[in-house]
Amino acid sequence: MSGLGDTTTTNNITSAGNDGPRVVIRDLVKSYRLGDESIEVLRGLSLSVSAGEIVSIMGPSGSGKTTLLNCISGIDSPDGGEVSIAGKIVDYASERARTNLRRHDIGMVFQFFNLVPTLTVRENVGLPFLISRQKNDDAEERVQKVLEQVGIARRADHRPYQLSGGEMQLASIARALAHRPAAILADEPTGNVNPAVGRCDHENIARRCKIRANRRVARDA
Repeated sequence: MSGLGDTTTTNNITSAGNDGPRVVIRDLVKSYRLGDESIEVLRGLSLSVSAGEIVSIMGPSGSGKTTLLNCISGIDSPDGGEVSIAGKIVDYASERARTNLRRHDIGMVFQFFNLVPTLTVRENVGLPFLISRQKNDDAEERVQKVLEQVGIARRADHRPYQLSGGEMQLASIARALAHRPAAILADEPTGNVNPAVGRCDHENIARRCKIRANRRVARDA
């Protein structure tokens, strides 16, 4: 990968299965105006991520990590280049298309959890199904299953203020996984939890990516 700040690096953490790239970035360019100065953040960045693969983006503050994730998810628009998710090119000119991308094709894990405080864990994890406005007969079963998979089913009927920081992050991970997105984007997902919990959160994401990739390969075989 190239095109972020000079001190930003990527690590391929793990991979399992491969049915072609799930995320493809080509020649991505992004800059911001600061007074009369133009700050170049992404410079012709290209990257391909396969099914089941986890890529870690590391670098100091201001090197473009969050900008890259925002461009991939359609939260922000690049000045040039192209991003495709599961074979579909992101249409940055259409707000509706970018919203649908986040509803259906991307799961997002945030550093600050972004759980709705008035909803239970179960209801928070089920939000992707509610927001998508698509009938899903197995939504309740899927929510329960993903809660069990990340190890937080016992807290399903609790509200966020009743959870520890680690449990809130697990709920956030479960929500990102619930609707079976093509890609998971995690922006410093362990930044607000202790190192032991952070390792557990990372393992949860890695395990789910591996399981999904292997199932896809088995189905396509």
